[in-house]
Amino acid sequence: MKRIVASVIFGFFLVGLCAVAVAEEKSLGLEWISLKGGSYLMGLGQAQLKVLLARRPGPEMKKAFPAEQPQHQVSVKDFDILKTEVTVAQYRQCVGVKACSRPKDAKHCNFSRDGADKKPINCVDLSQAQEFCEWVGGRVPSEAEWEYGARGGGKETLFPWGWEPWAE
Repeated sequence: MKRIVASVIFGFFLVGLCAVAVAEEKSLGLEWISLKGGSYLMGLGQAQLKVLLARRPGPEMKKAFPAEQPQHQVSVKDFDILKTEVTVAQYRQCVGVKACSRPKDAKHCNFSRDGADKKPINCVDLSQAQEFCEWVGGRVPSEAEWEYGARGGGKETLFPWGWEPWAE
């Protein structure tokens, strides 16, 4: 099965799905989940949009989701995904062996922060995500692969855990 590295990037979090040798996986602490491929409706449907807008009403929310519509059928092949995001410590190891470039330092970025080792790395761009993925033998996923995994294997729910939004 092909392992890929899923990433939510461009200043957010690097979420990984990639292949590495067993010894390296253990030293990095990577834990994989296998997802069976399938077809699903990608994007937001009217029911999903209604739940989101009810939770956060206002014109700014209506403007936030046009790129997610209309929903459309897509298919993905089997792949493995990391159980958790790539951590600061894991990304630091990649930088330490000069396989990854150092993320930018800004007020909200955590690469240089003490005590951030177990937090998801942020402030990496697409090329840095690709560097990490290549280092562990994978690739950055397509948008369809990432959404399929984020939806718990393409479930027709708003969130991987169901229809109820996050707690305030």
